Amino acid sequence: MTRDEYIEVYYQYEDAITEWNKTTNTKERQKQAEHMILDIRKKIENTDDIDEKIFWYTIVINSGLLEYNTVMLNEFVLWVKDTDIAAEEQLYLYRQINHTIFVTLYVQNEENKLMMWEWYREILEMWKKEINFRKDYIPYDRRNHDLYVIITEQLIAFQHAPTKTALERCKVIIKNMNKKVLLINTAECISPSGEKNIFQPVEGSYIESYLEKEQIEWKDTKIPLFSCEKKSIYPDTMEVLMKAIYDMAPEFVIDISGESILGNLCSDFIPVVGMGLCPSELSNSLETYHVVYTNLGDKEKRILEKMKISYDKVINCVFTSDLRHQDRTYTKEELEIDNTKIQLAIVGVRLNQEMTSEFISMLEQLNPDRYQIHICGKYTNISCFNADFYNKCCVYHGMVEDMLAFMEHMDLNINPTRMGGGMSAVEAMEKGVPVITARRGDVYTNTGEEFGVENYEEMLQMIEKYSVDKEFYQKMSERAKERATYLQDTDGIFTALLNEVRTREIAKK
Repeated sequence: MTRDEYIEVYYQYEDAITEWNKTTNTKERQKQAEHMILDIRKKIENTDDIDEKIFWYTIVINSGLLEYNTVMLNEFVLWVKDTDIAAEEQLYLYRQINHTIFVTLYVQNEENKLMMWEWYREILEMWKKEINFRKDYIPYDRRNHDLYVIITEQLIAFQHAPTKTALERCKVIIKNMNKKVLLINTAECISPSGEKNIFQPVEGSYIESYLEKEQIEWKDTKIPLFSCEKKSIYPDTMEVLMKAIYDMAPEFVIDISGESILGNLCSDFIPVVGMGLCPSELSNSLETYHVVYTNLGDKEKRILEKMKISYDKVINCVFTSDLRHQDRTYTKEELEIDNTKIQLAIVGVRLNQEMTSEFISMLEQLNPDRYQIHICGKYTNISCFNADFYNKCCVYHGMVEDMLAFMEHMDLNINPTRMGGGMSAVEAMEKGVPVITARRGDVYTNTGEEFGVENYEEMLQMIEKYSVDKEFYQKMSERAKERATYLQDTDGIFTALLNEVRTREIAKK
Protein backbone atom coordinates (compact mmCIF):
# COMPACT_ATOMS: atom_id res chain seq x y z
CA MET A 1 0.00 0.00 0.00
CA THR A 2 1.08 3.57 -0.63
CA ARG A 3 1.12 6.09 2.22
CA ASP A 4 -2.16 7.57 1.01
CA GLU A 5 -3.73 4.11 0.87
CA TYR A 6 -2.59 3.42 4.44
CA ILE A 7 -4.20 6.63 5.62
CA GLU A 8 -7.47 5.89 3.80
CA VAL A 9 -7.71 2.35 5.19
CA TYR A 10 -6.70 3.54 8.65
CA TYR A 11 -9.62 5.95 8.89
CA GLN A 12 -12.02 3.44 7.39
CA TYR A 13 -11.24 0.97 10.16
CA GLU A 14 -11.14 3.63 12.84
CA ASP A 15 -14.67 4.69 11.86
CA ALA A 16 -15.83 1.06 11.67
CA ILE A 17 -14.47 0.25 15.14
CA THR A 18 -15.96 3.44 16.59
CA GLU A 19 -19.37 2.35 15.30
CA TRP A 20 -18.82 -1.20 16.54
CA ASN A 21 -18.03 0.10 20.01
CA LYS A 22 -21.50 1.66 20.13
CA THR A 23 -23.09 -1.76 19.76
CA THR A 24 -24.59 -2.82 23.08
CA ASN A 25 -26.17 -6.12 22.04
CA THR A 26 -23.64 -8.79 23.11
CA LYS A 27 -24.41 -11.29 20.33
CA GLU A 28 -24.44 -8.65 17.61
CA ARG A 29 -21.19 -7.16 18.93
CA GLN A 30 -19.49 -10.57 18.79
CA LYS A 31 -20.87 -11.27 15.32
CA GLN A 32 -19.54 -7.98 13.95
CA ALA A 33 -16.17 -8.50 15.65
CA GLU A 34 -15.74 -11.99 14.20
CA HIS A 35 -16.65 -10.68 10.74
CA MET A 36 -14.04 -7.89 10.91
CA ILE A 37 -11.37 -10.28 12.25
CA LEU A 38 -12.06 -12.77 9.45
CA ASP A 39 -11.73 -9.98 6.88
CA ILE A 40 -8.41 -8.84 8.43
CA ARG A 41 -7.07 -12.40 8.56
CA LYS A 42 -7.66 -12.76 4.82
CA LYS A 43 -5.74 -9.55 4.19
CA ILE A 44 -2.82 -10.83 6.32
CA GLU A 45 -2.75 -14.11 4.40
CA ASN A 46 -2.94 -12.39 1.01
CA THR A 47 0.14 -10.19 1.38
CA ASP A 48 3.85 -10.90 1.73
CA ASP A 49 4.63 -7.29 2.57
CA ILE A 50 5.96 -7.07 6.15
CA ASP A 51 4.71 -3.52 6.73
CA GLU A 52 1.22 -4.40 5.52
CA LYS A 53 1.06 -7.47 7.78
CA ILE A 54 2.13 -5.35 10.77
CA PHE A 55 -0.61 -2.84 10.00
CA TRP A 56 -3.36 -5.47 9.64
CA TYR A 57 -2.37 -7.35 12.78
CA THR A 58 -2.35 -4.18 14.89
CA ILE A 59 -5.91 -3.29 13.89
CA VAL A 60 -6.99 -6.30 15.92
CA ILE A 61 -4.36 -5.98 18.67
CA ASN A 62 -4.86 -2.27 19.36
CA SER A 63 -8.64 -2.31 19.38
CA GLY A 64 -11.31 -4.11 21.36
CA LEU A 65 -11.40 -6.76 18.62
CA LEU A 66 -8.54 -8.51 20.40
CA GLU A 67 -10.98 -9.76 23.05
CA TYR A 68 -12.58 -11.99 20.41
CA ASN A 69 -9.31 -13.47 19.13
CA THR A 70 -6.51 -13.10 21.68
CA VAL A 71 -4.37 -15.67 19.87
CA MET A 72 -3.59 -13.04 17.21
CA LEU A 73 -1.43 -11.23 19.76
CA ASN A 74 0.77 -14.30 20.21
CA GLU A 75 0.81 -15.00 16.47
CA PHE A 76 1.97 -11.48 15.78
CA VAL A 77 4.85 -11.54 18.27
CA LEU A 78 6.10 -14.93 17.08
CA TRP A 79 5.90 -13.78 13.46
CA VAL A 80 7.65 -10.42 14.07
CA LYS A 81 10.53 -12.16 15.87
CA ASP A 82 11.21 -14.15 12.68
CA THR A 83 11.21 -11.15 10.35
CA ASP A 84 14.37 -9.29 9.33
CA ILE A 85 13.26 -5.84 10.47
CA ALA A 86 15.88 -3.68 12.19
CA ALA A 87 16.67 -3.74 15.92
CA GLU A 88 15.11 -0.31 16.56
CA GLU A 89 11.93 -1.34 14.71
CA GLN A 90 11.68 -4.51 16.79
CA LEU A 91 12.02 -2.39 19.94
CA TYR A 92 9.34 0.02 18.71
CA LEU A 93 6.88 -2.82 18.15
CA TYR A 94 7.79 -4.43 21.47
CA ARG A 95 6.98 -1.24 23.36
CA GLN A 96 3.68 -0.79 21.53
CA ILE A 97 2.58 -4.36 22.27
CA ASN A 98 3.82 -4.17 25.86
CA HIS A 99 1.68 -1.08 26.38
CA THR A 100 -1.36 -2.85 24.93
CA ILE A 101 -0.88 -5.72 27.39
CA PHE A 102 -0.41 -3.26 30.27
CA VAL A 103 -3.84 -1.67 29.68
CA THR A 104 -5.72 -4.83 28.61
CA LEU A 105 -6.70 -7.12 31.49
CA TYR A 106 -7.71 -10.15 29.43
CA VAL A 107 -4.23 -10.60 27.93
CA GLN A 108 -2.33 -10.20 31.21
CA ASN A 109 -1.22 -13.75 31.93
CA GLU A 110 1.89 -15.80 32.58
CA GLU A 111 2.21 -17.01 29.00
CA ASN A 112 2.22 -13.50 27.58
CA LYS A 113 4.58 -12.24 30.29
CA LEU A 114 7.13 -14.87 29.30
CA MET A 115 6.56 -14.25 25.60
CA MET A 116 7.28 -10.52 25.96
CA TRP A 117 10.29 -10.99 28.24
CA GLU A 118 11.85 -13.51 25.86
CA TRP A 119 11.16 -11.16 22.93
CA TYR A 120 12.92 -8.35 24.80
CA ARG A 121 15.91 -10.62 25.41
CA GLU A 122 16.16 -11.34 21.67
CA ILE A 123 15.84 -7.62 20.88
CA LEU A 124 18.63 -6.83 23.36
CA GLU A 125 20.92 -9.32 21.62
CA MET A 126 20.10 -7.64 18.28
CA TRP A 127 21.11 -4.27 19.72
CA LYS A 128 24.38 -5.67 21.06
CA LYS A 129 25.27 -6.91 17.57
CA GLU A 130 24.51 -3.47 16.11
CA ILE A 131 26.70 -1.65 18.64
CA ASN A 132 30.46 -1.82 18.32
CA PHE A 133 31.24 -1.47 22.02
CA ARG A 134 32.83 -4.34 23.95
CA LYS A 135 34.43 -3.67 27.31
CA ASP A 136 35.38 -5.84 30.26
CA TYR A 137 33.30 -5.64 33.43
CA ILE A 138 34.60 -2.79 35.62
CA PRO A 139 35.81 -4.23 38.95
CA TYR A 140 34.37 -2.77 42.14
CA ASP A 141 37.66 -1.13 43.18
CA ARG A 142 37.96 0.72 39.86
CA ARG A 143 34.59 2.43 40.12
CA ASN A 144 33.90 5.94 41.39
CA HIS A 145 32.09 5.26 44.69
CA ASP A 146 31.01 8.89 44.96
CA LEU A 147 29.06 8.83 41.68
CA TYR A 148 25.81 7.23 40.52
CA VAL A 149 24.00 7.35 37.19
CA ILE A 150 20.21 7.20 37.17
CA ILE A 151 18.46 6.40 33.90
CA THR A 152 14.85 7.40 33.35
CA GLU A 153 12.95 6.60 30.17
CA GLN A 154 10.74 9.66 30.60
CA LEU A 155 11.06 13.03 32.28
CA ILE A 156 7.98 15.21 32.03
CA ALA A 157 5.80 17.27 34.41
CA PHE A 158 6.35 16.95 38.15
CA GLN A 159 2.83 15.51 38.58
CA HIS A 160 4.00 12.45 36.61
CA ALA A 161 4.67 9.55 39.00
CA PRO A 162 7.75 8.03 37.24
CA THR A 163 9.27 11.52 36.93
CA LYS A 164 8.85 12.05 40.67
CA THR A 165 10.29 8.58 41.30
CA ALA A 166 13.49 9.42 39.39
CA LEU A 167 13.92 12.89 40.87
CA GLU A 168 13.32 11.79 44.47
CA ARG A 169 15.95 9.06 44.21
CA CYS A 170 18.43 11.56 42.80
CA LYS A 171 17.66 13.82 45.75
CA VAL A 172 18.32 11.01 48.25
CA ILE A 173 21.73 10.33 46.70
CA ILE A 174 22.72 14.01 46.74
CA LYS A 175 21.22 15.16 50.05
CA ASN A 176 21.21 12.06 52.26
CA MET A 177 24.23 10.16 50.94
CA ASN A 178 26.30 13.22 50.01
CA LYS A 179 27.20 11.66 46.65
CA LYS A 180 27.07 12.89 43.07
CA VAL A 181 24.52 11.78 40.51
CA LEU A 182 23.87 12.24 36.80
CA LEU A 183 20.29 11.84 35.63
CA ILE A 184 20.02 10.63 32.02
CA ASN A 185 16.64 11.10 30.37
CA THR A 186 16.76 8.66 27.44
CA ALA A 187 13.21 9.48 26.21
CA GLU A 188 12.72 5.77 25.53
CA CYS A 189 9.20 5.58 26.94
CA ILE A 190 7.07 4.43 23.97
CA SER A 191 9.48 6.32 21.73
CA PRO A 192 8.66 6.94 18.04
CA SER A 193 12.20 5.84 17.16
CA GLY A 194 11.97 2.98 14.66
CA GLU A 195 8.26 3.60 14.15
CA LYS A 196 6.19 1.47 11.79
CA ASN A 197 2.74 2.03 10.33
CA ILE A 198 0.48 0.56 12.99
CA PHE A 199 -3.12 1.08 13.99
CA GLN A 200 -3.71 3.55 16.85
CA PRO A 201 -0.08 3.86 17.98
CA VAL A 202 0.74 5.36 21.38
CA GLU A 203 3.60 7.71 22.10
CA GLY A 204 5.19 8.77 25.36
CA SER A 205 4.92 12.43 26.36
CA TYR A 206 8.06 14.49 25.96
CA ILE A 207 9.21 17.94 27.12
CA GLU A 208 11.63 19.40 24.60
CA SER A 209 12.83 22.22 26.86
CA TYR A 210 14.77 19.70 28.97
CA LEU A 211 17.24 19.42 26.08
CA GLU A 212 18.53 22.87 27.00
CA LYS A 213 18.89 22.16 30.72
CA GLU A 214 22.09 20.96 32.36
CA GLN A 215 20.32 20.55 35.68
CA ILE A 216 16.81 20.27 37.07
CA GLU A 217 15.63 21.39 40.52
CA TRP A 218 13.52 19.14 42.73
CA LYS A 219 12.68 20.02 46.35
CA ASP A 220 15.56 22.52 46.58
CA THR A 221 18.01 19.99 45.15
CA LYS A 222 19.82 20.74 41.89
CA ILE A 223 20.23 17.54 39.88
CA PRO A 224 22.70 17.33 36.93
CA LEU A 225 20.76 16.32 33.82
CA PHE A 226 21.38 15.04 30.31
CA SER A 227 18.38 14.58 28.01
CA CYS A 228 18.17 12.73 24.71
CA GLU A 229 16.16 13.99 21.79
CA LYS A 230 12.67 12.59 21.33
CA LYS A 231 13.51 10.38 18.37
CA SER A 232 17.05 9.27 19.11
CA ILE A 233 16.75 5.67 20.34
CA TYR A 234 19.09 4.10 17.80
CA PRO A 235 22.23 1.97 18.20
CA ASP A 236 24.63 4.83 17.44
CA THR A 237 23.07 7.03 20.17
CA MET A 238 23.20 4.22 22.71
CA GLU A 239 26.86 3.56 21.85
CA VAL A 240 27.79 7.18 22.65
CA LEU A 241 25.96 7.00 25.99
CA MET A 242 27.52 3.62 26.85
CA LYS A 243 31.01 5.02 26.25
CA ALA A 244 30.24 8.02 28.47
CA ILE A 245 28.97 5.81 31.32
CA TYR A 246 31.94 3.47 30.96
CA ASP A 247 34.37 6.39 31.22
CA MET A 248 32.57 7.79 34.29
CA ALA A 249 32.59 4.32 35.93
CA PRO A 250 29.95 5.10 38.57
CA GLU A 251 29.51 2.78 41.54
CA PHE A 252 26.14 1.67 40.16
CA VAL A 253 23.66 2.56 37.45
CA ILE A 254 20.02 2.70 38.54
CA ASP A 255 17.43 2.12 35.81
CA ILE A 256 14.05 3.61 36.77
CA SER A 257 11.95 1.10 34.79
CA GLY A 258 14.24 -1.90 34.50
CA GLU A 259 13.56 -1.98 30.77
CA SER A 260 15.72 0.85 29.42
CA ILE A 261 17.67 -0.47 26.46
CA LEU A 262 20.59 1.69 27.65
CA GLY A 263 20.48 0.23 31.16
CA ASN A 264 20.30 -3.34 29.89
CA LEU A 265 23.21 -2.75 27.50
CA CYS A 266 25.34 -1.19 30.25
CA SER A 267 24.88 -4.19 32.54
CA ASP A 268 27.53 -5.99 30.46
CA PHE A 269 30.24 -3.78 31.98
CA ILE A 270 28.83 -2.26 35.18
CA PRO A 271 26.20 -3.27 37.77
CA VAL A 272 22.77 -1.95 36.86
CA VAL A 273 19.89 -1.97 39.33
CA GLY A 274 16.58 -2.45 37.51
CA MET A 275 13.75 -0.77 39.43
CA GLY A 276 10.46 -1.53 37.71
CA LEU A 277 7.66 1.04 37.82
CA CYS A 278 4.86 -1.49 38.19
CA PRO A 279 4.99 -2.64 41.84
CA SER A 280 2.68 -5.61 41.27
CA GLU A 281 4.65 -7.06 38.34
CA LEU A 282 8.15 -8.22 37.49
CA SER A 283 9.76 -5.87 34.98
CA ASN A 284 11.16 -7.43 31.81
CA SER A 285 14.65 -6.57 32.99
CA LEU A 286 17.85 -8.44 32.11
CA GLU A 287 20.05 -6.19 34.22
CA THR A 288 22.44 -7.10 37.03
CA TYR A 289 19.89 -6.74 39.83
CA HIS A 290 16.16 -7.14 39.61
CA VAL A 291 14.20 -5.21 42.26
CA VAL A 292 10.81 -6.71 43.19
CA TYR A 293 8.16 -5.11 45.39
CA THR A 294 6.04 -8.08 46.48
CA ASN A 295 6.83 -11.47 47.92
CA LEU A 296 7.54 -13.88 45.09
CA GLY A 297 4.61 -16.18 44.47
CA ASP A 298 4.60 -19.44 42.52
CA LYS A 299 3.93 -17.61 39.25
CA GLU A 300 6.82 -15.19 39.71
CA LYS A 301 9.18 -18.01 40.69
CA ARG A 302 8.22 -19.98 37.57
CA ILE A 303 8.79 -16.95 35.36
CA LEU A 304 12.20 -16.19 36.87
CA GLU A 305 13.21 -19.83 36.51
CA LYS A 306 12.13 -19.96 32.87
CA MET A 307 13.99 -16.70 32.17
CA LYS A 308 17.07 -18.20 33.91
CA ILE A 309 17.26 -15.31 36.39
CA SER A 310 18.75 -16.59 39.65
CA TYR A 311 17.49 -15.46 43.05
CA ASP A 312 20.84 -13.86 43.88
CA LYS A 313 19.96 -11.21 41.28
CA VAL A 314 16.63 -10.46 42.96
CA ILE A 315 16.29 -7.81 45.69
CA ASN A 316 13.03 -7.40 47.58
CA CYS A 317 12.12 -3.81 48.35
CA VAL A 318 9.13 -1.56 49.13
CA PHE A 319 7.97 0.60 46.23
CA THR A 320 7.87 4.07 47.73
CA SER A 321 5.91 6.98 46.30
CA ASP A 322 7.04 10.57 46.29
CA LEU A 323 4.22 13.06 46.58
CA ARG A 324 4.46 16.55 45.25
CA HIS A 325 4.02 19.28 47.85
CA GLN A 326 0.45 20.58 48.04
CA ASP A 327 0.52 24.06 46.56
CA ARG A 328 -3.09 25.13 46.74
CA THR A 329 -6.60 24.42 47.96
CA TYR A 330 -9.83 23.95 46.01
CA THR A 331 -13.24 25.25 46.98
CA LYS A 332 -16.27 22.97 46.86
CA GLU A 333 -17.69 25.25 44.19
CA GLU A 334 -14.63 24.77 41.99
CA LEU A 335 -15.07 21.00 42.16
CA GLU A 336 -18.88 21.19 41.76
CA ILE A 337 -19.31 19.27 45.02
CA ASP A 338 -22.80 18.52 46.27
CA ASN A 339 -22.52 18.67 50.08
CA THR A 340 -25.50 16.38 50.54
CA LYS A 341 -23.70 13.44 48.87
CA ILE A 342 -20.79 11.08 49.58
CA GLN A 343 -17.84 11.96 47.35
CA LEU A 344 -16.17 9.17 45.33
CA ALA A 345 -12.95 9.74 43.36
CA ILE A 346 -11.80 7.73 40.34
CA VAL A 347 -8.34 8.74 39.06
CA GLY A 348 -6.23 7.59 36.12
CA VAL A 349 -4.67 8.47 32.78
CA ARG A 350 -5.88 5.25 31.07
CA LEU A 351 -9.49 5.27 32.23
CA ASN A 352 -10.84 4.66 28.72
CA GLN A 353 -9.39 1.16 28.93
CA GLU A 354 -9.75 0.64 32.68
CA MET A 355 -13.36 1.72 33.20
CA THR A 356 -14.92 -1.31 31.59
CA SER A 357 -18.64 -1.94 31.10
CA GLU A 358 -18.57 -4.16 34.22
CA PHE A 359 -17.08 -1.37 36.33
CA ILE A 360 -19.56 1.19 35.01
CA SER A 361 -22.45 -1.21 35.63
CA MET A 362 -21.32 -1.47 39.24
CA LEU A 363 -21.21 2.32 39.61
CA GLU A 364 -24.67 2.68 38.10
CA GLN A 365 -26.09 0.55 40.92
CA LEU A 366 -25.23 3.36 43.34
CA ASN A 367 -28.03 5.69 44.37
CA PRO A 368 -27.36 8.99 42.54
CA ASP A 369 -29.15 10.84 45.33
CA ARG A 370 -26.55 9.63 47.85
CA TYR A 371 -23.29 9.56 45.87
CA GLN A 372 -21.33 11.91 43.63
CA ILE A 373 -18.62 10.43 41.42
CA HIS A 374 -15.61 12.54 40.42
CA ILE A 375 -13.63 11.28 37.39
CA CYS A 376 -10.10 12.71 37.15
CA GLY A 377 -7.48 12.15 34.47
CA LYS A 378 -8.08 11.10 30.88
CA TYR A 379 -11.53 9.76 30.04
CA THR A 380 -13.57 10.35 26.90
CA ASN A 381 -16.04 7.43 26.97
CA ILE A 382 -18.80 9.30 28.77
CA SER A 383 -21.31 7.81 26.33
CA CYS A 384 -20.70 4.41 28.01
CA PHE A 385 -22.69 5.66 31.01
CA ASN A 386 -26.45 5.86 31.22
CA ALA A 387 -26.98 9.53 30.36
CA ASP A 388 -29.45 10.23 33.18
CA PHE A 389 -27.17 8.60 35.76
CA TYR A 390 -24.08 10.45 34.54
CA ASN A 391 -25.77 13.84 34.47
CA LYS A 392 -27.17 13.39 37.97
CA CYS A 393 -24.19 11.70 39.61
CA CYS A 394 -20.88 12.37 37.82
CA VAL A 395 -18.41 15.22 37.38
CA TYR A 396 -15.50 14.98 34.94
CA HIS A 397 -12.49 17.12 35.91
CA GLY A 398 -9.84 16.08 33.37
CA MET A 399 -6.27 16.33 34.65
CA VAL A 400 -6.19 17.75 38.17
CA GLU A 401 -3.25 20.02 38.90
CA ASP A 402 -3.00 19.32 42.64
CA MET A 403 -4.29 15.86 43.58
CA LEU A 404 -3.62 16.29 47.31
CA ALA A 405 -5.77 19.42 47.34
CA PHE A 406 -8.45 17.57 45.40
CA MET A 407 -8.45 14.56 47.75
CA GLU A 408 -9.16 16.83 50.73
CA HIS A 409 -12.75 16.95 49.48
CA MET A 410 -13.16 13.22 48.76
CA ASP A 411 -14.60 10.48 50.98
CA LEU A 412 -13.48 7.36 49.06
CA ASN A 413 -11.03 6.49 46.28
CA ILE A 414 -12.54 3.84 43.97
CA ASN A 415 -10.33 1.86 41.58
CA PRO A 416 -11.25 -0.28 38.58
CA THR A 417 -9.32 -3.52 38.20
CA ARG A 418 -6.07 -2.46 36.55
CA MET A 419 -2.29 -2.79 36.55
CA GLY A 420 -1.34 0.85 37.29
CA GLY A 421 -2.81 3.70 39.32
CA GLY A 422 -0.73 3.23 42.48
CA MET A 423 0.30 6.88 42.96
CA SER A 424 -3.24 8.30 43.17
CA ALA A 425 -4.07 5.73 45.85
CA VAL A 426 -1.14 6.95 47.97
CA GLU A 427 -2.28 10.55 47.46
CA ALA A 428 -5.75 9.57 48.67
CA MET A 429 -4.38 7.75 51.74
CA GLU A 430 -2.14 10.72 52.57
CA LYS A 431 -5.35 12.70 53.08
CA GLY A 432 -6.99 9.93 55.09
CA VAL A 433 -9.24 8.86 52.22
CA PRO A 434 -9.82 5.07 52.28
CA VAL A 435 -9.13 3.22 49.05
CA ILE A 436 -11.20 0.40 47.56
CA THR A 437 -9.39 -1.78 45.02
CA ALA A 438 -9.47 -5.24 43.49
CA ARG A 439 -6.89 -7.65 44.91
CA ARG A 440 -4.46 -7.29 42.03
CA GLY A 441 -2.35 -4.59 40.41
CA ASP A 442 -0.31 -1.65 41.70
CA VAL A 443 -3.06 -0.07 43.81
CA TYR A 444 -3.47 -3.29 45.77
CA THR A 445 0.29 -3.68 46.18
CA ASN A 446 0.47 -0.16 47.60
CA THR A 447 -2.61 -0.28 49.84
CA GLY A 448 -2.37 -3.83 51.17
CA GLU A 449 -4.85 -6.54 52.06
CA GLU A 450 -7.31 -4.57 54.19
CA PHE A 451 -8.27 -2.19 51.37
CA GLY A 452 -8.82 -4.98 48.81
CA VAL A 453 -12.01 -6.64 47.54
CA GLU A 454 -12.49 -9.77 45.43
CA ASN A 455 -14.83 -8.38 42.78
CA TYR A 456 -17.09 -5.49 41.82
CA GLU A 457 -20.03 -6.91 43.77
CA GLU A 458 -17.93 -6.78 46.93
CA MET A 459 -16.69 -3.30 45.95
CA LEU A 460 -20.28 -2.08 45.83
CA GLN A 461 -20.94 -3.57 49.26
CA MET A 462 -17.81 -1.94 50.66
CA ILE A 463 -18.83 1.49 49.33
CA GLU A 464 -22.13 1.08 51.15
CA LYS A 465 -20.37 -0.07 54.35
CA TYR A 466 -18.10 2.99 54.40
CA SER A 467 -21.10 5.25 53.87
CA VAL A 468 -23.07 3.97 56.87
CA ASP A 469 -20.47 2.70 59.36
CA LYS A 470 -18.77 5.83 60.67
CA GLU A 471 -16.62 3.97 63.18
CA PHE A 472 -15.30 1.66 60.45
CA TYR A 473 -14.66 4.65 58.19
CA GLN A 474 -12.66 6.46 60.87
CA LYS A 475 -10.56 3.38 61.61
CA MET A 476 -9.74 2.83 57.94
CA SER A 477 -9.00 6.54 57.44
CA GLU A 478 -6.34 6.33 60.16
CA ARG A 479 -4.96 3.12 58.64
CA ALA A 480 -4.75 4.88 55.27
CA LYS A 481 -2.68 7.72 56.73
CA GLU A 482 -0.32 5.25 58.42
CA ARG A 483 0.12 3.30 55.19
CA ALA A 484 0.82 6.50 53.22
CA THR A 485 3.54 7.51 55.68
CA TYR A 486 5.18 4.09 55.34
CA LEU A 487 5.07 4.25 51.53
CA GLN A 488 6.82 7.63 51.47
CA ASP A 489 10.01 6.64 53.29
CA THR A 490 12.12 6.86 50.15
CA ASP A 491 15.09 8.19 52.14
CA GLY A 492 15.36 5.08 54.30
CA ILE A 493 14.17 2.44 51.85
CA PHE A 494 16.18 3.58 48.80
CA THR A 495 19.31 4.05 50.89
CA ALA A 496 18.87 0.52 52.28
CA LEU A 497 18.46 -0.81 48.73
CA LEU A 498 21.74 0.73 47.58
CA ASN A 499 23.48 -0.58 50.69
CA GLU A 500 22.24 -4.08 49.84
CA VAL A 501 23.58 -3.76 46.29
CA ARG A 502 26.91 -2.53 47.65
CA THR A 503 27.12 -5.48 50.05
CA ARG A 504 26.51 -7.94 47.21
CA GLU A 505 29.07 -6.24 44.99
CA ILE A 506 31.75 -6.29 47.69
CA ALA A 507 31.04 -9.98 48.24
CA LYS A 508 31.95 -10.60 44.56
CA LYS A 509 35.46 -9.15 44.95
